[in-house]
Amino acid sequence: MLAEGSESMQRHTRTLFTTLLGAGALTLLGTASSFALDLPTPLKYDMGPLGEWRVNGGIEAALSGWNNKTPTTAGNSNAAGVGAAGTDGGVTGDIDLTNAIFIINSHGNMFGDVPLQFHAWVGEPPQTPVMGYTSPNVAPNLYATQGKGLNGTGWASFLFKGWATYQPLDWFSIEGGRLPSVDGTEIGVGFLNALPFLSDLNNMQTTVADGVQVNFMTGGDNAFYYGFLPGYASTLTIRVADGYKTGHMNELGFLGLWNLTPDGSDFIAAYGHTRLSTVGNTGSSGTVPGGGVAGTNAFAVGNYGMWNSNLIGVGTVYNLTRRLMMNAEVENQWLPQGDIPTGLRGTFGGRSQDYYRWSSQVTFAYDFGIEQMLGQPIRFGWAAQPSYTYQHGNTSDPNGNVFGNYLGLGVGGASNVGIVNTNFGTFGQGSKMYGFQTGPSFQFHNAFLRPTIAYTHLASIDQGFGYGKNGTDHDQVVLMLDFGFLLGQQEDNDTGQH
Repeated sequence: MLAEGSESMQRHTRTLFTTLLGAGALTLLGTASSFALDLPTPLKYDMGPLGEWRVNGGIEAALSGWNNKTPTTAGNSNAAGVGAAGTDGGVTGDIDLTNAIFIINSHGNMFGDVPLQFHAWVGEPPQTPVMGYTSPNVAPNLYATQGKGLNGTGWASFLFKGWATYQPLDWFSIEGGRLPSVDGTEIGVGFLNALPFLSDLNNMQTTVADGVQVNFMTGGDNAFYYGFLPGYASTLTIRVADGYKTGHMNELGFLGLWNLTPDGSDFIAAYGHTRLSTVGNTGSSGTVPGGGVAGTNAFAVGNYGMWNSNLIGVGTVYNLTRRLMMNAEVENQWLPQGDIPTGLRGTFGGRSQDYYRWSSQVTFAYDFGIEQMLGQPIRFGWAAQPSYTYQHGNTSDPNGNVFGNYLGLGVGGASNVGIVNTNFGTFGQGSKMYGFQTGPSFQFHNAFLRPTIAYTHLASIDQGFGYGKNGTDHDQVVLMLDFGFLLGQQEDNDTGQH
C-alpha cells in the first residue's frame, strides 16, 4: 500500500462536491453520499462569454443473477406481462445498461459578471438497481431495459436533471428547471454511491422534479447564521415542484444542511416534503386506481398514497477516520387520514387507516488506497450497507395497498394493461424489509468493477406479494457484477486520480 497522504475518503467526498457543484447549486450538497470510487478531474471547456464549462459522468452496466424469480411472460415496453402462480420461480439473471450520464456544469459568472449558471445531467434515463427490486412489476428492476419489455424506464426524457442558478447575493440564490430531489443522502446514479444498489429509502423519497427553489447560504467565516450550527457553512433550500411526476407542481420540500468541516466532507442534513393540496384521480366510483394519474402524467412514480404522503428525515455523511466514511439516514413517511378520499375512509377489521413507514440505512465505505494488483496500480475499497423498512397498514382495507405500500410504490393490486396479476414481488402494505449489500470496488484509472452480493428478507408479507413462483417466498439473494467507465481527465501519478 502506498503512503496515505491525501488518499482519504474525505478527499473522495470533496472531489464529488467540486465535480458536481457549480456555485449556488447547493441542493446537491444534501444529496452527496459516501463515495467509494474516485471521480476523475472534469473535462474543462472555455465557452467564451458563457464562461468555463465542466463535463464528467460515466457509463455503467450490471450483470446480475438472483433466486426466487417471480412469474414473468413477455410484456410490452411499458408494463410486463405476469404469468400465473405456480410458474417460473428458481434462478434467473440478466444484464442491463443501468446508467449512461453526462454531467455538465457551468463554472463562474457568465457574460463577465452575470451570476448565472447552468447544470444538466443528460443521457440514458437512470436504471440504478434498488434493493429487493427484481420483479417485473416494479421498476427499475434487474431485467434488461430494452428487448424484453420487463423493465420500463419510468422517465419521459433523456434530460435527467437540468436547471439554471441565479445568485445575486453571497447568501441567496434562486434556481429553476428540472431540480434534484431535496430528500435523502444517496444519489440516483449508481456510480456516484458507495454501492451499486440504491437503498429503498432513495426509491421512496420524492423525485427529481420540474419546479423552482430558493437557497439561503452562510459561510463559516461569516458573522450571520440562519439558525444553524454556529461556525459552520450551512444552507437552507425550499423547493416547490412536481414531486413524483404527478403533473401537479404543488409539492413543498425543504433541505437544511449543516456542514461540519470547512471543505464539506462531513455534514448533517434534515429534509422532507408535503403536498400543498391532494393530487390524484379517485374515479367517479370512489375507488382509487393503482396506475398513473389519469389525464396528467403517464410517467408518474407511485400512486395516490405515495403522492399525498408527508416525509421527514435526517441523514449524515461523516468521516470516522481518514479512510472510513459513514453515511446514515432515518426517515418517516405517512399519509394523513384527512387526505384519504371521504368515500374511502372508515374502520376496517376493527382498525383505523394508519398508513406510514419508518426506514433507515447506514453505509460504511473503507478506502484501502492504491494497491498493486496484477502489476497495476488499482484503487481498492470495500463498502457495506444494512437497511430496514417498517410499514404499517390495514390489510382489511380494500384500498390498503394503494394508500400504504410504500416499498412497492403503491403498485400492488393495481390493474394495468398487459398484467395478469401485479402482486408478485411488490411486497404489500404490511411488509417489512431487511436488506444487506456488500462488496469490494476496484478502479483502474477511469474504469471500475464492483462485485456485490445483496440479500433481502421480507417479513409479514401478504400471500402473493413476496418472491418466488407463488409470491410466498420471503428471501432473495442477488449476485451482481457492476462495471463501467468514468468520464474525465485521467491523472497518471502514484496516488491515483487527482
